[in-house]
Amino acid sequence: MKKLNLADILMATHGKVLSTVEKEFRGIGTDTRTDLTGQFFIALKGDAYDAHDFLVEAVQRGAAGLLVHRWDDKWKTFDRQVTIVQVQDTLQGLQDIAHFEREKTSAIIVGITGSNGKTIVKEWLAQLLQGDFQVCKSPKSYNSQLGVALSVLELNDTDEIGIFEAGISTYDEIEVLEQMICPTFGIITNIGDAHHSGFNSIEDKVAEKIKLFKYVDKILYCSDYPEIHDVLKVNSKAIGWGF
Repeated sequence: MKKLNLADILMATHGKVLSTVEKEFRGIGTDTRTDLTGQFFIALKGDAYDAHDFLVEAVQRGAAGLLVHRWDDKWKTFDRQVTIVQVQDTLQGLQDIAHFEREKTSAIIVGITGSNGKTIVKEWLAQLLQGDFQVCKSPKSYNSQLGVALSVLELNDTDEIGIFEAGISTYDEIEVLEQMICPTFGIITNIGDAHHSGFNSIEDKVAEKIKLFKYVDKILYCSDYPEIHDVLKVNSKAIGWGF
């Protein structure tokens, strides 16, 4: 797990320091049910939970730092035990850290998107490449706004290739993923009905997905899907495959 330092976290997030104890952390933590020893804990807020309600547990689990977007005097019992940084939005803060760390790596980054097959293509590629290269890949099917950030933060200084999935369910999500992954090589597997309800048309979904490939050197795509082929056939960076 990649170590993080406080100076980089502050540079990435422009956060406000509420307490300084530790200045280096053993990676990122988001789950108080796991061992957080030495980690920088991100207090995320979801639709059904708010990790700010579990800050005491995070510290008890060994967290050395906390990223919060709100603070309450009731937590002053441990503000001298851990480093605390406050930002406006903790998910955005995590994504900013991932983007900052991505910019520091010299690894070749492969970004994979599509309606289906992202995870198995990622696993195939990792199996093929890991004999010759040091490979980092998304854990499981981590392709969401949170999952991509956690995946990118798995990159180590020794990694030569990173392989990351990107999944979206509506408009304006891919730009954030692109900034974190910033792939040098892109793959779009296919296009279908998965998450289709978040878009006005399948053509719109293709247009959104290929925004992941803003700065790639090459795009590999399946030309059997006319909605994809019609967009990429004129792209000089694109290489099609199909039956």
